[in-house]
Amino acid sequence: PKIYPDDNLAAMEERSHRQGMKFVYALDESGVTPKAYAATKTPEVFLFDAAGKLVYHGAIDDNAYDPDKVTQPYLRNALDAVVAGKTPALQRTKALGCAIQPPKGSS
Repeated sequence: PKIYPDDNLAAMEERSHRQGMKFVYALDESGVTPKAYAATKTPEVFLFDAAGKLVYHGAIDDNAYDPDKVTQPYLRNALDAVVAGKTPALQRTKALGCAIQPPKGSS
């Protein structure tokens, strides 16, 4: 947020509300969460089943830049499979997005 003021928590919550998104943001100023998951991009999806097993990891879909050109809704397909009690056919894709920068002073 210091470099990109529009990425502060309040602005992101307002933008998601304006766009009709229904999810909760979590602010991790320490950077421990992406490190724990070995996340490298934002957004980067980690979908777990009811037993806590990682069943899908990667991109939300195949076009991070133009929602009208999405041909493969990876996360939607994985969610549908999990809800149906199945393992997603595709369990990993390359995450698309901005690189996660570790907080200053972290290693």
